[in-house]
Amino acid sequence: MKSIKFVLFLLLAVMTSCESIIQETVYTKTEKNFFLNESDALSAITAVYAQMYGYDSFGRYGWQVLEGAGVGMTNSKPQSDTGAFFWKENTSTNQVSSHIWQNAYTIIAYANNVIENVPGMNIDPNVRNSVTGEALYMRGMVYFTLVRMWGAVPLKLSSTKGFGDPGIRQSESVVYAQIIKDLMLAGDLLPKTQALKGRATKGAAYGMLAKVYLTAASMKKHSGNAYNRFDFVTNEQAYYDSARVYCQKVTDLGVYSLVPDFMKQFPMQVAPNGTVKEEGFENSVESIFEIQYDRNDKYMSTDLPMQVIPYIKGGGYTYNDLSWGSYRITKTLFNDFYAAHSDTTTKEVDYRIDVTFLGGATGILPTYKKGILSTTVGDTLYVYPYSPRPAVNLAERWPYLAKYQDFNAIASNQHGANFIILRYADVLLMQAEAENELGDKTNALTHVNMLMARARKADGKSRSVPKDFTAALSQNDLRLAIWAERRYEFVGEAHMWYDLVRTGQYQSYLEHYKVEEYDKNPVVECEMKYYPRNILFPIPLLEINSNDKVTQNPGHV
Repeated sequence: MKSIKFVLFLLLAVMTSCESIIQETVYTKTEKNFFLNESDALSAITAVYAQMYGYDSFGRYGWQVLEGAGVGMTNSKPQSDTGAFFWKENTSTNQVSSHIWQNAYTIIAYANNVIENVPGMNIDPNVRNSVTGEALYMRGMVYFTLVRMWGAVPLKLSSTKGFGDPGIRQSESVVYAQIIKDLMLAGDLLPKTQALKGRATKGAAYGMLAKVYLTAASMKKHSGNAYNRFDFVTNEQAYYDSARVYCQKVTDLGVYSLVPDFMKQFPMQVAPNGTVKEEGFENSVESIFEIQYDRNDKYMSTDLPMQVIPYIKGGGYTYNDLSWGSYRITKTLFNDFYAAHSDTTTKEVDYRIDVTFLGGATGILPTYKKGILSTTVGDTLYVYPYSPRPAVNLAERWPYLAKYQDFNAIASNQHGANFIILRYADVLLMQAEAENELGDKTNALTHVNMLMARARKADGKSRSVPKDFTAALSQNDLRLAIWAERRYEFVGEAHMWYDLVRTGQYQSYLEHYKVEEYDKNPVVECEMKYYPRNILFPIPLLEINSNDKVTQNPGHV
């Protein structure tokens, strides 16, 4: 059972008009019959959170699209719309990204309704401040998603039609300014902790602000500033300093820390020895903002685990879906991780490798059933690096992701694995990156090496790897090391595309994948071509056709 259960309330009836996805006709329950008491305020913010659930968000599409756009995930049997992201052939007619766009503006509309009505309510000030702060956080977070994926986007700040002109795309400078304003105010209003897990806190606002500042700074400094989109960042160092400051604010709250055992923050893991435990793995002290899913409610569940756990014929599954196990980590990312953090002398590997991938570092999953290693039923599965002998089926020779599992799932589309949007490890790596850019190597090393130390002792025993980074590294070498650590720490957590684009590594990593993986076996590997246009997503054609004020991103059709 999740820590927070969402009940849908009919606060808004949002009907898409023929004018635009953004320019909605909204019918609102007014202050005369709603927003009268504390229960109404809580119901209103619940409705905002509820839009984060389901397939249009991280229940399916949000994760699929971001992992597909990156270079860390591949797909052996992608459907046309989701496959377009892996093949890097996304177009404006893609229904999946259109759903994400539309869902984002639905969340914004619901948040706007709260922001307009709750601050004036005569209720407990703590409840009023928290609910308002949560809505501001959600609006800021969603606009941050939109501006990173699509660049200039319409800025809708009212729940009513006719406020300004929401059809005109606002520049990144305007959107970023609004995001920062929303998150700063949210940080002032939100409490340090919430009684119900899954609700935004002060730490969530501070952590997201740090990511906003770091993204803007690195887009200007390292991405080539394509189309002069980040000319509003006139002083990258000031933005890096703000990122550092807000990371430190998260730490100073005294609420968050690294989970001693890396695996015990993700849902329903399979340990190397085959043991499985559900309790205590979600909403850990490392989690800052986490989407709560409930396997008992098909409208608030996720099928993400189904995408990453292998389906084995005869393996004892109670349901059979052709999409089972189609999403796999690229061999390139696995090999990079393994090469960076394994010891050829001691034969030890980074603990994160053992628990991030099904089969760990050896690639062997003996007797596997429904997410559980078993001694009585199932087939032996050999996955990449398929040692000591290769699997007969080439399609099985990929690393499988182990971070999302629900062995008690009641149907193929009813899993309860939570999705973490922001965790403390992310804050530490952001702070390390910002400090390194500011020339503070000492503190940068301190923060990145906290993750190295955790990985060396995460399973209760000391390992020789990963080794600490040292002061002998140049600023650029440490920069590259921190960027690489983000790829390893957050495998399968939907960060990679964002990071590759903002750090200017998108093209080079695609070329790295081509040489290391695709060229070696083009028959079975997924081709990922580089197109300059893919630093932004195409604006959905449905939006453009219904509103001629919305223009398309360069190079897209």
